Amino acid sequence: MAKTIEKRKVQHPLEDVFNIEPGTTEIEVVKTNTDEELLPHETYDIKDEEIEKKLQQIANAALDGYDAQVLIVEDLDEPKYAARNMEVANALLSTALGAVKEIAEIKKHKDKIVVQTGKQVKTVNNNLIVGTRNDILKKLLED
Repeated sequence: MAKTIEKRKVQHPLEDVFNIEPGTTEIEVVKTNTDEELLPHETYDIKDEEIEKKLQQIANAALDGYDAQVLIVEDLDEPKYAARNMEVANALLSTALGAVKEIAEIKKHKDKIVVQTGKQVKTVNNNLIVGTRNDILKKLLED
């Protein structure tokens, strides 16, 4: 997983207190990028790729939110809020895990389809029986 750090300028409440120009506070935002790690699968169609990319975006966003919550917990002045922020961070990790499980479930179903279609043998039976109903019943009773 590749992580990049972006710097953004935001407005901070303490800028008014210290007479700093509004919107000049820089914060670091950690972005997770795993798009280049997605391997194409030959049996996937366009819709499958779209679904997998969206699930990967959800997982990336959840991991980014987790990293942001951890940074907030590290910078908190009051520890009484740390527990709640870590609960939020864990919920975001759960969201990321759910997206990854969904990707794995899709892959499992795709693999089942490939295995089933690969081993299927088509047999065509063209049996012709010439005779009357009574002849067929006699043959069945004899066997």
